[in-house]
Amino acid sequence: MNDKKKIEIINKIIDIAEKYVVLFRESPISKPVKAKELCFYVNNREHYYNPIVGDIFRDMGLKKNFSSNYVREFIDDLISDTLKMGFENVKTNPLIIDTFDDVFHEVTIYVPLSGIKMIKEELKIGKIVIKKMTDETVDGITSNLESLLRQNPYFFPKEKEEGIKFVTDLYAQFRGKVCAEFKMIGEEDIALKVAKEECERSLDLLRLLDIYLQSRDHNICISLEGETVRGYQNAIIFKSNFKHYKMANEFKGSPIDLEISDELIKKMKYFGIFILSEILEKPLKDLTDFEKTFLLGIHWFANFSSQREIENQYLSLMIALEIFLTPGSGEPITNYIAEGASIINEIGIENRKKLKSNIKTLYSKRSSIVHGRLDDISTEDDVNTLKNIILGLIFWMTQNSHRFESKDDLLNFIEDHKFACDILS
Repeated sequence: MNDKKKIEIINKIIDIAEKYVVLFRESPISKPVKAKELCFYVNNREHYYNPIVGDIFRDMGLKKNFSSNYVREFIDDLISDTLKMGFENVKTNPLIIDTFDDVFHEVTIYVPLSGIKMIKEELKIGKIVIKKMTDETVDGITSNLESLLRQNPYFFPKEKEEGIKFVTDLYAQFRGKVCAEFKMIGEEDIALKVAKEECERSLDLLRLLDIYLQSRDHNICISLEGETVRGYQNAIIFKSNFKHYKMANEFKGSPIDLEISDELIKKMKYFGIFILSEILEKPLKDLTDFEKTFLLGIHWFANFSSQREIENQYLSLMIALEIFLTPGSGEPITNYIAEGASIINEIGIENRKKLKSNIKTLYSKRSSIVHGRLDDISTEDDVNTLKNIILGLIFWMTQNSHRFESKDDLLNFIEDHKFACDILS
């Protein structure tokens, strides 16, 4: 929005303040408002605000990153400033247009992460940047925050220093943490929600990487801070006659962190993590049908190990496989999935027939779990087998993601390869 438009809107808000704002309630339709420590009443607030809200949304292109209530509160704040400064002072003060830039400005969010150790300075995955909160970064934030608080006229002088120290100490707690940095132009609450969603999408790729790398005793737990627990789970055991005591403790959570280093970056390139990262960077509206399906399947796969029960791990893996390979038509699901995965994962007729048979057996165990049958229970070996099948599928799909616009393109590719061999006479 150019300055001329901003001034037009400000003049409309001043007009509302002059004609419809009073300090005492005059009628039942007067809406009480408290903005910037000032209380006032607006006659028929919604009626007079709504056209201006529409102008701001349209001219500033706010879209869904801001709510109507947020914009109404912005108008409230401008009216409060107008009442404090005086109408003529506001009309002749060009600096008030900076209020637009201050309110509808880019927001930077730092979300603490757990399960990651930064050897590299930072790493961009999708729309977030994973970085360690160095002294320089945190000092810069707290220094700017302190300056802002000192300019706050609502701090009482006797409480100001104590209040400033309390607030800056809260922010200083981020020192040394590994955080996801996310930036967007948007309302703070909406931006935080989007930031967490983008974090999860990017962390899915690191979880996928860990599954590529992990052995049986290497299961790193990457998450937003506070969502997983790391520590000892204790219990007291003793004979009921009190003649023997024992303390049992079991470590829960991952004992190690994923180290973001130059060596790990090489492995990320090999496994195609940065190919997936480029897909994540795209606006949602620009994703192809294939890319949306692929990312959804990766999400289910990457999070399977966070499930505690082996049955839930198994179902998460099967859901991922179904997302990748289930056709939209009435084709038999088991046969379609088994053939698709075996064609992509194996070379040679006998190898493909063997894998197809194994997948059909594994899929039957999914039905046993869903229908509560206990005669065909999935095992840890089944989970590992299924995991490795899907890993091979994801690796291939990552390297060939540029070839498909839709899931149907992938399924048609598989179908064509079923008929790729001629019968020799």
